[in-house]
Amino acid sequence: MIGSFLRHPARTAVISGLIVALVFGALSFPSEDRIEKTVENWLPANTSDDQAVIDDLIDSLEAARQDDAGLVKVSEDRFRELDLPLAHAFTESTDGDSAFVIKYIGKESQQTDVVYLAERKVSAGSWWSPDRIMYRTFKAESDQLGNVLRLTFERDFEGLLGLLLLDLVVGGVYGSLAGLIAAVLNSTGLNLPGERETRRRLPPETSLDALGRGERI
Repeated sequence: MIGSFLRHPARTAVISGLIVALVFGALSFPSEDRIEKTVENWLPANTSDDQAVIDDLIDSLEAARQDDAGLVKVSEDRFRELDLPLAHAFTESTDGDSAFVIKYIGKESQQTDVVYLAERKVSAGSWWSPDRIMYRTFKAESDQLGNVLRLTFERDFEGLLGLLLLDLVVGGVYGSLAGLIAAVLNSTGLNLPGERETRRRLPPETSLDALGRGERI
């Protein structure tokens, strides 16, 4: 059976490619319609609950973005180390984006124009996970009392189409390799698996007497 399968390189390539694409797609396809990630301790200790302060920080951030001198970008750890008296944290996302961005803004006082900004990106999955392209941001719910942020991602149909294309590419690559291997086996004349070895038998030895001699006259 395997031997007859390998006798046709084109058929071998197509069938092998389809099998690889189906297996790869089954392993990478998500089992849930939505996934949820939880981020703990996302709020700095000095986060303000005063809406007036929050509005002032957001307005100051927009003004500082227009003036590079007034915006200081730092890491999240550095932002926490500064322990600014005025601080606020919020999430930001766009339609079709596969990651939430947590933004931290703060000022040393209301009189200063210098705004500190830190960003933290939370993706739907790890860098190697298909979830990065198969999900998009859906909603963010914060529990300030428990200092917990729940991020929900929903399935991205465009991402699924991209994954399908990736499956076909991977299947095509492995199918081409299988077809090349089958073609090499056929061209070299090697015995393929599952085939019986056939040997050419030489005719039996025949003596000259058996051939018959003409009688002398």
